[in-house]
Amino acid sequence: MSGYDLVIAGAGSVGLPLAYYCAKKGLKVLVVDKEPSWGRGQNRAAIGGIRATFSDPAKISICTESLAIASSFEEEHGLDIEWRKGGYLFVAYDEEREAAFRDLLGRHRAAGLDISWIGPDRVAELAPGINEEGLRGGTFSPGDGYASPLKASVAFHKLALEAGAEFRFGEEVTGVDVGSAGTVTTLASGKQIPAETVMYSAGRQGQTAHLDLANAGLEADNRGRIFVDDKTFQTKVDHIYAVGDVIRFPALAATSMEQGRLSAYHAFGEPTAGMTALQPIGI
Repeated sequence: MSGYDLVIAGAGSVGLPLAYYCAKKGLKVLVVDKEPSWGRGQNRAAIGGIRATFSDPAKISICTESLAIASSFEEEHGLDIEWRKGGYLFVAYDEEREAAFRDLLGRHRAAGLDISWIGPDRVAELAPGINEEGLRGGTFSPGDGYASPLKASVAFHKLALEAGAEFRFGEEVTGVDVGSAGTVTTLASGKQIPAETVMYSAGRQGQTAHLDLANAGLEADNRGRIFVDDKTFQTKVDHIYAVGDVIRFPALAATSMEQGRLSAYHAFGEPTAGMTALQPIGI
């Protein structure tokens, strides 16, 4: 099949590095994004944290490689992505959470990660102002850190272009057909692009397409997100609430649980003050 070896839908945190490394290997790569330039989707909302302290062995392995890439990026490519090694800290205030963290600690050390359990005093030193009441300690991985999502996307776009990857901005993917000869990607403009493989990396989307929202009097935006009240998480239909991935940033477990708690309070007539200004996105 003539065309490309790889078509990537999305020029963000996943699509740009993928385009670079595949083009560097000699593959013919095309990146398609509906935005007018790279890194303009969810990439702009990323906090830039890079760590390997996960529970899944595959994710630990992948993120360990990400840390190696980020920490040596300026030396290897001469491009500053604002890599800063500051560590990641996860704290426990109850016995159950401490036990869970200590269990993960063993798996992390077995995977070769530099991580240890630290006491409350050390936690307070690392995170001044943290609530010390009931604080039992936490895990700290000093090798983890941060890079600028903006500068990283600019850098990877530059490297991908130099490696031979092509970009088409202002083009939206509307469908992908798979056949015996490969794939054909159809764009909103009507163009069709043959390729051996297609990678979808257009960011997180709320999985609301099959919920029949219209039948409930609701609608979602073009990323599947439902509009809710900022304090109560109530939708425009009084008895329906929405939290987590189907609403907005940050769509993380800790914040989603708090959103669920507040929506339940409101649903049963209990007073709430809404989410606090500071959220546990990362320490």
